[in-house]
Amino acid sequence: MTNLNVATRRLPVLRDLAVQLVIRDLKLRYRRTIVGLAWSFAFPVGQVIVLSFIFTLVLPTKVGKYSAFVSIGVLVWTWFQSSLVMASTAITGNRELVRRPGFPSSVLPVSVVGTNLILFLMAFPAMVLVVLYDGGRPGLSVSALPLVIAVQFLLTLGISYLVASLNVKFRDTQQMVTLLQPFMGNPTLLMIAIMLLVMAVGTAMDMTPTILILTPVLMPVVKAAGIDPVYFGVLFIINNAIGLITPPVGTVLNTVAGVGGMKMDDVTRGMLPFMWAEFAMMFLMVLFPQLVTVPARWFAG
Repeated sequence: MTNLNVATRRLPVLRDLAVQLVIRDLKLRYRRTIVGLAWSFAFPVGQVIVLSFIFTLVLPTKVGKYSAFVSIGVLVWTWFQSSLVMASTAITGNRELVRRPGFPSSVLPVSVVGTNLILFLMAFPAMVLVVLYDGGRPGLSVSALPLVIAVQFLLTLGISYLVASLNVKFRDTQQMVTLLQPFMGNPTLLMIAIMLLVMAVGTAMDMTPTILILTPVLMPVVKAAGIDPVYFGVLFIINNAIGLITPPVGTVLNTVAGVGGMKMDDVTRGMLPFMWAEFAMMFLMVLFPQLVTVPARWFAG
């Protein structure tokens, strides 16, 4: 009970600290910019315009009110993705704060998700205008929006805590070197092991968080093994790109299924030949590094 009382008394302090960190992040993000916070909705609105133009005029889809459909999806996804990207460095990127005695590092992911929530709410009116322009009309379901936003906040916060803690733990690359020590004498076996690791992570995480989390972990291992960083970078990006079409998360699969009005099973079956071809090409590059290094040296002059 004593611990509970102490935690309860700390809640107002943690809340005020999170608010101040959010204000700091907003000021730093748009410092010395001409339009300032207007950038918070310029990016999602630009995405909506481009996607609406492509999938209503160039490649028409069967989705009714597509502009409204895509504006809602883009805005929510931007909040979620940006929070995860920023959360990956929320603790490791604030070493001065974390090293201060008594500083609650657990508040840092909260400030990250809170910052992106503010940006989401600032861009929300633009989304409403797009929905109204596309023929959408508000109904009783609008009253559930605060609850939906709260659920989205908690979901994003939970995953952000996971991403932030993993990035702290796995920045200890010495442990990764020890884990992969049996492969260090054979660059080909080491690359196969790394590609399998990245492939497994890519099935459960989006491309951007995977790159931000695994790059600082794997790059020292690659250099210690004497592998060309450019060669590793090419295969690493190809592997992450394959993750975009790999179930169950597969961002591109979900997008195609939603835009085309198709079942996920049908999209997955149609994608399998291309995925196996990409796997085969990637492992050919693992077995024969010259496929990557020779053209890279040629382009580098």
